[in-house]
Amino acid sequence: LKLLKAKKRAEMIADSKSIKSYRTIYDFISDHDCNDGKLTKTILAKNCEMGLRTIKRYLKRYPTLNDHFNTVSELSMTDYQAVRQQYNGK
Repeated sequence: LKLLKAKKRAEMIADSKSIKSYRTIYDFISDHDCNDGKLTKTILAKNCEMGLRTIKRYLKRYPTLNDHFNTVSELSMTDYQAVRQQYNGK
C-alpha cells in the first residue's frame, strides 16, 4: 500500500512537471521575436533552460507543439535562409 501511494505521488509530480515544461516551451515559441532570426531547437533549448533532447522529446510527444514550432520556425527565417532551404530541397 505504501509503495502504491509513493508511485501515485511520483506520477502526479511528474505530470505537473510535464505540464509546466510544456507551457514553458509553448510560451517561448509564442513569444519568439522573428527579428532575432530563425527559431531552432537549439535556441529553444537554450532559452527554455532545458536539454536539447528534452525539447526534441516534447516536440515528438505533442504534435500541436511541433506544429506550432514549425510554423514559427518557418516564419522567422530570413530571406537568405529561405532561399538556402529551397535550394537544398528541404
